[in-house]
Amino acid sequence: MCKNLCLSSFNYSFKKWPLDADTDAPSEEARQFIECLDDNFLTQHVTVPTRNNSILDLIITDEQDMIHDILDLGALANSDHNTLQWRTHVRTETTERTHQFFDYARADVADLKLELQAIDWQHCFRDSSGQLRTIGVLLSGSCSN
Repeated sequence: MCKNLCLSSFNYSFKKWPLDADTDAPSEEARQFIECLDDNFLTQHVTVPTRNNSILDLIITDEQDMIHDILDLGALANSDHNTLQWRTHVRTETTERTHQFFDYARADVADLKLELQAIDWQHCFRDSSGQLRTIGVLLSGSCSN
């Protein structure tokens, strides 16, 4: 499962997050942005102002519990945006993949032929339909050559 994390300055100038439908009146573009987040089951995590009194810098994920403990570290050098620090929780899963590959060029054809000849094919297909019984008879004959 792919996990997504997006960080950027979106410049929508939110005063708080989540927005209060009664008191906040975002621009049409900001409203469409919020709808897009909701429609795609995305979570915006920043709740503190990142520039003056506005939340401009957003952390957006597709997993609600991915981001924890967001801290506002204040402005960095001459930046007019605050620096944020947070913990990211990502579940990882290790799977060991094993594939068996056969090198048919190194097959012991003579030994395979002996093993196939040792099988009683007619007995193997005795309870089968007529067509499968015929295959058993053919295999019995072809393995003895």
